[in-house]
Amino acid sequence: MTIDTTQVLKNFDGEPLKDVNSQGKVYDVTLRTALVNALLHPQGAEKDAGTDKLVKYELAKKIHQQESVTLTEEEAILCLSRVGLVYGALAYGIIRDRLNEVE
Repeated sequence: MTIDTTQVLKNFDGEPLKDVNSQGKVYDVTLRTALVNALLHPQGAEKDAGTDKLVKYELAKKIHQQESVTLTEEEAILCLSRVGLVYGALAYGIIRDRLNEVE
């Protein structure tokens, strides 16, 4: 599946989801930002093996470097599982919908 990672994620009212970066600047959340953050975000007691961390890192790098990226089914499943761990129901649902739109 090929996805446009520059898509801005929008709530039910069509307004962009917002986040704040480390400098305190508010920005619109894109699919790219959400996927990369989810893949790179450590999960509390979760202890990934180095190879698992490398898989997530390489996928995050692939997504970050391209405006349009082709994901395998396995990569899309990994992204969605990580999004489910990091984000709430709204962001998870929006991202799942975006990934399902291109299948």
